[in-house]
Amino acid sequence: MRGTSTSSDELRLICLVCRKQFSQYTCPRCNVRYCSLPCYKNHSPRCLESFSRDNVLANMQKCIATPETRRRTLQALQRFHDEDTMAARDEYEDGDGDLSEIERVHEDDDEDNSSRRPSCILSEATLNKLAAGIDIQFDDLSMEEKKAFLRSLKSGELSHMVKPWEPWWLHPSASKMSLSVDGTRVVQPLENADMDESNLSDIPLPLDAPLPPLRNLTAKPPSPLLIVHFVEILYTYCFILRFYNGDWTSDTFHAAWTCLSVSHVLGSSASPETVTEALNECFITICSPNFKSAGGVNFAISLLDDVIALLHIGRPGVIFALSDLHHMLEKAVADCKLRGPNAALKKRNKKSSLASGVFTSKTSGSSELKAVCKKVFFLLCWANEQPLEIFTAQASIVESEKARLLEIQNARTSDTNKINTKKHSIEELAEDTH
Repeated sequence: MRGTSTSSDELRLICLVCRKQFSQYTCPRCNVRYCSLPCYKNHSPRCLESFSRDNVLANMQKCIATPETRRRTLQALQRFHDEDTMAARDEYEDGDGDLSEIERVHEDDDEDNSSRRPSCILSEATLNKLAAGIDIQFDDLSMEEKKAFLRSLKSGELSHMVKPWEPWWLHPSASKMSLSVDGTRVVQPLENADMDESNLSDIPLPLDAPLPPLRNLTAKPPSPLLIVHFVEILYTYCFILRFYNGDWTSDTFHAAWTCLSVSHVLGSSASPETVTEALNECFITICSPNFKSAGGVNFAISLLDDVIALLHIGRPGVIFALSDLHHMLEKAVADCKLRGPNAALKKRNKKSSLASGVFTSKTSGSSELKAVCKKVFFLLCWANEQPLEIFTAQASIVESEKARLLEIQNARTSDTNKINTKKHSIEELAEDTH
């Protein structure tokens, strides 16, 4: 299997911050893969501040400013104020500080008519606006409030208010959705009206028009290899959403061409005969230097869990996923027309460092994407007519593939550890002989 040829260095070079652990998350701003909260904080202060600021402000609007909430907020800000004051005093006592800085801090406190009230707190007016549900932007805060807010983000005090992106197929509501025979969404009965609306809004919509019967598209029976290609395309879809943190609309054009670079079925008209062969080609692309920020082998294997989850949802989950992919490709076609063929080629060449040769080997834009749209639509019509047993059977195959890959990965890790141990023993022996 070609996928097993990945070097041990690539296996270890997972988290792009500490370069020690496997990455499990992706920065929602720059798409850098990281393994833990400390690495996320260290990789880019700008990403941390902008992402956390937007999320916290949004969640703070949902909070009710009860006396207890205000008390806890003021206590947290008081701690930051005291820490800053003590740090300034320490610098002065060590001979590195400036007395005027300490005096300025206390002068600010005196202006507030309280020696214990911090100079950087959320004002009463801001708290009242949040309690009333008024939209508060970062620029609406005073300078002192902004400083306190950013310190809170950096310290992790507000990390519990930042909700990381979760794939829609992992929401409990995803398994409860229903589709009609023609692939359109069924209106939910009143007894299901209590389903989480926020979760429902995250689930992509199926196509607007009913899906035609497969016999209307072709007189020939579908290829027996179509099921293999179907799994590969689902895997690619999961990669795209993970790579773009659930929002391919942030760069639809590039997301579409990234899709074609990962999926050899869509991008290169490949025809793999087994799931192992199909996924292996995806693995090679994802683990290549072109996608070094994605997370490497561990991330590639973890995507199999997403594919398994989608397959277990059954026809609705599969239709939602393929419809979302179709929407992305259609929008990319429209973007190509707006940009023009020259702009499309320039964009692909510019992004060639992030995707495979698809970007540089194509000479036009919308025609390739239109052809891929037709492939995905055909696959949609085919999947819409498949029974649940087909999807569960493929889920079992993917689970077996995951187990096989994990076994190979563990064996390679064990071999690497043995080599390192042997190397250390040789070095120690060499030192003893001198």
